[in-house]
Amino acid sequence: MEEIARTKAGIIKPGTAVVCAPEQPVGALREIGAACYRQGVSLHMPGGAEILSAGLDGTDFRYYGREYHLALVGRHQVQNALAVLHSLIGLRGAGFAIDDDAIRRGLAQVRFPGRLERVGARPDVLLDGAHNPGGVDALCRAVDEFLAGRRLFVVLGMVADKAAKPCVHEIARRAAAVFAVAPDSERALPSAELAALAALDCAAVHDCGTAAAAIPAALQAAAPDDCVLVCGSLYLVGEAEKIFAARQKTAE
Repeated sequence: MEEIARTKAGIIKPGTAVVCAPEQPVGALREIGAACYRQGVSLHMPGGAEILSAGLDGTDFRYYGREYHLALVGRHQVQNALAVLHSLIGLRGAGFAIDDDAIRRGLAQVRFPGRLERVGARPDVLLDGAHNPGGVDALCRAVDEFLAGRRLFVVLGMVADKAAKPCVHEIARRAAAVFAVAPDSERALPSAELAALAALDCAAVHDCGTAAAAIPAALQAAAPDDCVLVCGSLYLVGEAEKIFAARQKTAE
């Protein structure tokens, strides 16, 4: 974590102001602060926001007395939004004409394809490209908060050079069923290997091979009040986007 922060902090240059999202790991924040000190620049970190409501339609929060709706799903996205807000406030102080209505519209309309993106309803269908422990942790926290009590049917695919084992463990243990696939990538983890990992934590695992086979199977297995989650790889999410776009076009 510290090494990653040290590398990313290389973009910090003299004569700038640095805004850092809140709730950073201590070691990462230490590296960012050290880089700011070496370059002689100030480090700004937003304070906490008051979460008013949160769900699959986004998050409502209050920050310094103003209320905002963020279209993105997950409390971690509020931390990102606070960094944006703090940056905009700084730009406004530097003379840029940015009014509050423009900020509210931007947060309410922002879209992040492949990050808890809802592409279907009854059952809800979510796409998430989380493919490393940090991303999967954020995904699972959102699942625990917003999908508690609902059955989760997971179409799962990963590439072989990622930390697959801990990621599969966290996702599979929350699933009513896992439909294992190999994403369309030369680096894909074979679906049979992924299915074997998932079977350690989920009793219903299906080796489907491809997204084209797994997605219809998951949709058929899920009831209207359940949720289908396609996750584990941005390659897989890209395939799923095309599949659901084609299904929508056929329905029209």
